[in-house]
Amino acid sequence: ELFKGGHFKVAVPRQVMCQTCHGAGGDRVTCNVCHGRGYTFEDRRFGNYLQRTQRVCHRCQGNGSSLSSRCHKCNGQGHILDNSHTIALNLPPGTEDGEKFLFSGQGSYDGNSTQDVIVLVQEKEHSELQRLGLDLLAAKRLSLLDAITGFCLDFPDIATTQRFTAIPDTNTLPVADGDVLIIPGLGMSDRHGRRGALYVRLIVDLPKRMPPMDPAERRALLARALGGDPDIPFTPHSSASSFFSDIFGGISASRKKKDDSTDTSTTSSKQ
Repeated sequence: ELFKGGHFKVAVPRQVMCQTCHGAGGDRVTCNVCHGRGYTFEDRRFGNYLQRTQRVCHRCQGNGSSLSSRCHKCNGQGHILDNSHTIALNLPPGTEDGEKFLFSGQGSYDGNSTQDVIVLVQEKEHSELQRLGLDLLAAKRLSLLDAITGFCLDFPDIATTQRFTAIPDTNTLPVADGDVLIIPGLGMSDRHGRRGALYVRLIVDLPKRMPPMDPAERRALLARALGGDPDIPFTPHSSASSFFSDIFGGISASRKKKDDSTDTSTTSSKQ
């Protein structure tokens, strides 16, 4: 909707002037306390000085008049609720999150005038795409095999509401974790019809397990396909004892030996 823009109806419940009493709330009579002014004066004398204070009339609350009988339609409020009011909102293509649109005189009646309405646009989150100005951001998870031999991109095209498929050029292979592919013309559209780009961040998942074969043979096989030194720069460990287990096992054994030595020394001292 934000990409294409369009015309939308926004429901805006509001208070409107009561047409029965024309906003008066009923039959009114002039206040006999302030005599229609809406305020009263309070005089205080301090020696030869006179202090006069103006206050809102407590009887009519500053209206200058009071109700002698209430309107049966608005119950003396002067306004009623209109739940059917709508605003025609015209969103231009490329409208951004947080944009505001002002509609003068489309709000509630406050007793003197009709207020304005401000419509705030909030963009919903997309399950696959994120917006950055005119550009769109996405992520694609790849296996190590796909990262080396090739893969297919499958994302929604917001212009057609259909999915598009793209196969990267073989010249871009292999790809590494964190690489970004840029596809021009598949981003958001501005008000002049210009489109941004789609940025796809690649996430390469490395295999957690390797096929059961001799490590030297596996390295030689991969070296012929990928290039590099076929010789293993370290001595492979068996499954029962790994490089890290030897390190941490050695540390643990050293700590245990030290603790045993400390306990023996303590016992000897006590004797």
